Amino acid sequence: MIGKSALTGRWVRQLESRLFTPVNLTQATLSSSGLLASLTRALGKQPSIRRERNLDELSSYLSEHERQTLIIVMDDAQNATHGTLEEVRLLLGLNLPSQPTFALILLGDEYLLGQLQLRNHRALCSRLSAHHLLSPWTLEEIQTYLTTALQAVGIHRSKVFEPAAVDLLVRATAGVPRSVCLLARAAWLEAARAEAREIGAPTMQLAIEQVPGLLGLTRHNS
Repeated sequence: MIGKSALTGRWVRQLESRLFTPVNLTQATLSSSGLLASLTRALGKQPSIRRERNLDELSSYLSEHERQTLIIVMDDAQNATHGTLEEVRLLLGLNLPSQPTFALILLGDEYLLGQLQLRNHRALCSRLSAHHLLSPWTLEEIQTYLTTALQAVGIHRSKVFEPAAVDLLVRATAGVPRSVCLLARAAWLEAARAEAREIGAPTMQLAIEQVPGLLGLTRHNS
């Protein structure tokens, strides 16, 4: 799969472990107390149902790892409640350190930034130093992805996806990386069932019917 979560996960794995401690929080529906407990557990401390106990454990961890920077990654942040995001903001002031207590990375859909700019999230938004929006892949980037993916499994033939199939792939996915990956895989499976060595537009059209949620072309039967 290819998307913001996979991209961030790869970046996190490349961090120097002596300097950074990343924690991935993937349950966006956690309550504020649930977030504290999950964070405490992820850092190797004993979680509690009491907020003050979890805060003590977090404070203890930060004191024990002053030379490391904690990095909190919240996935699907657009689904987090106001109370959960407010708890994250309050954590930034834990122990009143001379430098930020941790680095915060919020992952979400394209409307996340607009949501954070609303009045009830403005205090947290003012503490965000940068934001980045992943752009759809261009035709050239999609072609590079297809070539690289095929070579990764030992297929080095120059013509596997016919130009018409690639064009249909681009229009059906609107260049969204995750959709490109899913549709290309579905097309490959369709070709394998037909024992075909090349993927043409008809095969790609069959694959489109198997992949829900595409942003480009409408359904064949709609």
